Amino acid sequence: MEKSPFRSIRGVLWIVGVILFPAPIALGHADLAVTSIVRNVGNLNSGSYSIDYYAAISPSTMTSGYRLGTAGGNPLDRSRQETVSTTCQFPLDMTEGKYFICAKVACSGDVNPGNDTGYDGALVWVGPFSDLAVQSVDAADGTCMSGGQILVRSVVQNVGDRISDGYVVHYYVSLDTTVTTRDPCIGSESLAALAPGEQRACGITCQLPLYSPEGKCYIGAIITCPSDPNPQNDCGVDGTAKEMIRLFSDNGMSFPYLGPSTAVEGFETSDFSAFAWIHPTDVRWIVTPDVRHQGAYSARTGILGNSQKIALEISIKADGGPIRFWRKVSTEEGFDRFQFLIDGSVMCEWSGEHDWEQFAFSVQPGTHTFTWTYGKNYTTAEGADAAWIDDIEFPIW
Repeated sequence: MEKSPFRSIRGVLWIVGVILFPAPIALGHADLAVTSIVRNVGNLNSGSYSIDYYAAISPSTMTSGYRLGTAGGNPLDRSRQETVSTTCQFPLDMTEGKYFICAKVACSGDVNPGNDTGYDGALVWVGPFSDLAVQSVDAADGTCMSGGQILVRSVVQNVGDRISDGYVVHYYVSLDTTVTTRDPCIGSESLAALAPGEQRACGITCQLPLYSPEGKCYIGAIITCPSDPNPQNDCGVDGTAKEMIRLFSDNGMSFPYLGPSTAVEGFETSDFSAFAWIHPTDVRWIVTPDVRHQGAYSARTGILGNSQKIALEISIKADGGPIRFWRKVSTEEGFDRFQFLIDGSVMCEWSGEHDWEQFAFSVQPGTHTFTWTYGKNYTTAEGADAAWIDDIEFPIW
């Protein structure tokens, strides 16, 4: 039967085993499981083929990188694909750094070399490294009070082979055990470097948001360290749920919060700590003294690139009255839009130049999600390229 060339590696390489989103590879622990998918996109059957694997600083220069191993495959009928798995080995004399894992397929008679390569888009860190891991998080047992304090302890260990840089432990409160940096941050502490194998117990008294949702909540910790290449163990959570209640104060005495009132967010804490704000986008809002309706601060959209979007969100148990807020807008007219949403529905939208103005929207009793978003189109910025909000009045229970 006439043979046609094998044509391509379909897509990219899928890395399994040692590499996880990706985890670092230590020299001296140099085995790497690699899985690739190859497909014959020609019109005729192919012959047998081979795949060479490389670690390269750039996919475009893969063959000048470090060769990690090879694998072979059987002839492929047209339009058929095959999964090839093998174990590659990192040379011990590799220069430490970040590498792409690449593959190049070879088949006798292949007339189209333009699609014979592929790579995993995630970089692999090779060499000795520090690796900080959250070993445990322990928040004080009992009931959490909105606006109150809670003692949180954590244990961090350097499970890597090199001394770490100094690091920061950030503590968060979440409605579930999936704690992320988009949850409200309730405190942080900066700590000195850890030697390989060293662990440190630490703890601080954290400040809970004043207007937190009632019900179950969880306390977690996330590490940030510039020399840590492995994000997979940077987060930990206390798996025991805490019960959040809201309080009000009267002549120095605290009581359970029972009746409706209005809570005002003017960002006068100079941050987002007074309420349980959520930052659902990678780019975050900021609190600024530069432009405000009244008081010392307001909230401003962060700096966006073209085609990016930013959001600020909060869930509040409302008593059925109106939510009121002041806004100011300075954007590209008709294209870069600032929106206010209730439970995902757009209530109002602005673009262009608009000075401070108050808006009010009625809500039914119950829990509602309020979102302020700013989205840019693919080109051009006008005005301050920003929006501000201030003096938000929440109708809370």
